[in-house]
Amino acid sequence: MFMSRDEKLIVIIENNDHKNYSSIYIYDTNDGHLINEIRSHKTFSLGDISPNNKQIVTGSNTMSHGAKNNQSIDIWDVETGMEIQSFNGHSVGNVIFSPN
Repeated sequence: MFMSRDEKLIVIIENNDHKNYSSIYIYDTNDGHLINEIRSHKTFSLGDISPNNKQIVTGSNTMSHGAKNNQSIDIWDVETGMEIQSFNGHSVGNVIFSPN
């Protein structure tokens, strides 16, 4: 779980091997409503929200959901839930957006 710098969004990651996918839930902290749910066959271990709250970066170092290599860094659009970019095959220790 992680929160945006301005505390307006909270993100919860749920890795569920029984469903064969993972979910990223994005909530508005003001009223608690679900802004978006992103589903992926990757297993996420960490993440961050961009300073403008428009993108999420996730990182994974695990092998799960039948994936051969699930070491990746992925950038997601908060509004659409679409993956913007993926960097595969990288060992991930941490992911964070630059403040500017």
